[in-house]
Amino acid sequence: MNDAAIINEYCSAFKAINQNNWYKAALILEKVAKKDEYLNARRYLGIVYLELEELEKAIIELSNVAKAKDKNFRDLSECPETFDEEKGEVNGNLAWAYHDLGMAFLGLEDYDKAELYLKESFKYKKINWVRNDLGWVYYKWDKPDKATKLYEESIREGDDSGHVHFYLGLALIKTGELERAREELEESIKKFDEPANISHNLMKASSLNNLGRIEMDVGDYKKAKSLFLEGLEICEMKECQEQIKTFSPRAKRKEKKTIAALHNNLGRLYFNQGFFDEAKKEYKSAIKSEELPETYNNLAAVYNKEGAKDKAEIFLKNALRLDPNMKVAKANLDRLAGGGGGGTSWWEWWFKPGSSDSIKWIEMLRHTVGLVLVVSLLVMIGNLVVTSFAGLGVSVSGLGQFSLNDTDVTEITEDTLKNVTNGTSEITITNVTKTTTTENRPGLVNKMLITVLIFFLLVHPRVKVFSLGEAKLEMETASVSGSPSFHCESSISS
Repeated sequence: MNDAAIINEYCSAFKAINQNNWYKAALILEKVAKKDEYLNARRYLGIVYLELEELEKAIIELSNVAKAKDKNFRDLSECPETFDEEKGEVNGNLAWAYHDLGMAFLGLEDYDKAELYLKESFKYKKINWVRNDLGWVYYKWDKPDKATKLYEESIREGDDSGHVHFYLGLALIKTGELERAREELEESIKKFDEPANISHNLMKASSLNNLGRIEMDVGDYKKAKSLFLEGLEICEMKECQEQIKTFSPRAKRKEKKTIAALHNNLGRLYFNQGFFDEAKKEYKSAIKSEELPETYNNLAAVYNKEGAKDKAEIFLKNALRLDPNMKVAKANLDRLAGGGGGGTSWWEWWFKPGSSDSIKWIEMLRHTVGLVLVVSLLVMIGNLVVTSFAGLGVSVSGLGQFSLNDTDVTEITEDTLKNVTNGTSEITITNVTKTTTTENRPGLVNKMLITVLIFFLLVHPRVKVFSLGEAKLEMETASVSGSPSFHCESSISS
């Protein structure tokens, strides 16, 4: 196959992609990759596999590009429907190959390799786009502080797009800086407010969803509901639905996840208000859009409230099917099985790191309080042991000398000599004076009560509210952030 024929095949592949025929594009590029000595086919084949969510195949092709000894790329700018803006330039093509390789590993939740390859990409092409996607890796990796620094750096470097403000807002929610997060998300909404730009409308819906999460968490349910409904209204627009149909499977799933997140969070709002029928309706609408473990968990919470334990168990198992490591669902399933409150030991409740949604300063406060209680308990137990063996409050022979307060007795002897004549004898009389000094310290009973109180505070996460001996199982619900739009981390548009 000569160069002209090969370039024509590339043009056909680009046309198939623009027509949303990803499988056809894959077939064309697979054939070209076997014949063309240049690396373009493998790079674009990696992109296509990534968008088809065939992540292992994407990694193989993109790794071949990264490992190739001779890194040569064609200039394909002559194709009428090309998205190649690198024009054969090596560093540019390598930058995007490493970028897409990192995103493929992110899809597999291999955060170490995702970080490695995105950093490598940034060496070749120092642009905010790559920096922001590295920030997204840190966000998903539950390292929001690192993510925040990267987004702030992008803003300092001149990126004032709605995407970077959106990203930063999400990271700030994780760090617990809700006021700053609100400001960033409101700024992203302003940037995305372009009615004619459907992609920006979809991003605006995602911003509204996350802004609604903040308002719900601070207790402004009215405002939160308004934001969720506005986001859903955007997503249900005919123009947006038509646009979503043209997306790749990967991008389409992300938009469906945003719609599901809006329904899920609206359902959680209704649940918090006690409107369980409305909550179930929203959760079921969420599942129709995209199966999310959070939604199955939340449905279980509703059915648990209604006393339908069997249904609750089914939904919790569905949540764990989608995410076997979901802590909230595991804890709720443990509650349902009668495993006590929290699904974890008291030690884990106080000291184990929280979920990715945990607000960091609250988590640190919990750890600190737990540490203070543990140390206090150990000190009180030690004090009780010392008190008992020293006999201060309990006699060795028994409890006969039990007292509420410890008493010190100091005996002072005064000798007074007096000459008394009794016939021919002289007698010396000694008067003894006893002075008793009493020092009140916490008695044994008080110490025991304090120790019991500290112990109760430590183990209370395992204790639930009881009524007539029956445990009222309160299940935790979960909100969903949704995903950034496909256009946030696109590998097609260089």
